[in-house]
Amino acid sequence: MRTAVQVVFNGHGHTVVRDYRSAFEHIARSIHPTDDRWKDMGGDEEFPMLSAVGEAGSYFHRVRYAILGESHESVLVVTHDLDRAPGHHTATDRYDLVREFDPSFLVSRYLFLAHGTGKGLDDLAASLEEEVEDGLLEGGRILESLEACVDRLRRYQRDFGGPEVIPAEGDAEEILNDLPALARAKFEEIAARAFPGDARTIRPPA
Repeated sequence: MRTAVQVVFNGHGHTVVRDYRSAFEHIARSIHPTDDRWKDMGGDEEFPMLSAVGEAGSYFHRVRYAILGESHESVLVVTHDLDRAPGHHTATDRYDLVREFDPSFLVSRYLFLAHGTGKGLDDLAASLEEEVEDGLLEGGRILESLEACVDRLRRYQRDFGGPEVIPAEGDAEEILNDLPALARAKFEEIAARAFPGDARTIRPPA
């Protein structure tokens, strides 16, 4: 299947590119239109302690984290099937950088927040767990089977990188029920390595 990715800001199409990386680079350029910070979007410079342990998030997650600081109602990347017959709907998938429920991104987001806030890591871990619970209740697994929901979250994790929160195998219902705790455990594991000896540190992993 030949595909292309469309970038849509607040309901208005901006461009069509060949893949997700190009789409996210286009979005990053909208944040930094006059310099080359879009090329890295933070990384070593903005998140040095996470970078030191290889956990500064994926490029995709850093772009999404930055776009949340902008005043957008939605920023979509929409995948289109170029082989669909003329006159048929071509969109096959969409990901909203402002609203999409993506547990792997949420772990990245809270790790990024640990760099830029004075909030305790225990408090951040608890807030992350609560946000994942709310995401599941508000639409993380609505209008699709449990298996389809887990497959979708695995696809996000595969396509956009970042912390591995969704197990590669397992019963879909058990994974979704355990997801808030899985996300918290991943945050705690990375934070314990990235912020050793920090006065705000979480309890060490067992």
